[in-house]
Amino acid sequence: MINAIEAMADNICARHLRIASSHPSAKVIRIEVADNGAGLSDAVIGKIFDSFYTTKAEGMGMGLTISNEIIKRHGGELRAENRPQGGSLFWFTLPL
Repeated sequence: MINAIEAMADNICARHLRIASSHPSAKVIRIEVADNGAGLSDAVIGKIFDSFYTTKAEGMGMGLTISNEIIKRHGGELRAENRPQGGSLFWFTLPL
């Protein structure tokens, strides 16, 4: 959520942050965080979960790496993509 808020900092228009949960199957929960910020370039999407990769001047590049590893170790997955209407969507699944 903090990344989404920071991604929308330069928005001139209204800022929209959506947090949603769903139950895509009987054994899986999905959590989504969507924003209407600038979105992610293809280069960023390809590296965003790599250790020490950051787009922030003051970032360490470990937050998403650690989150991804925690989710993987619990049998889930973490993904990032651009929203068709602009902004980005981060989502993860976890088994129930």
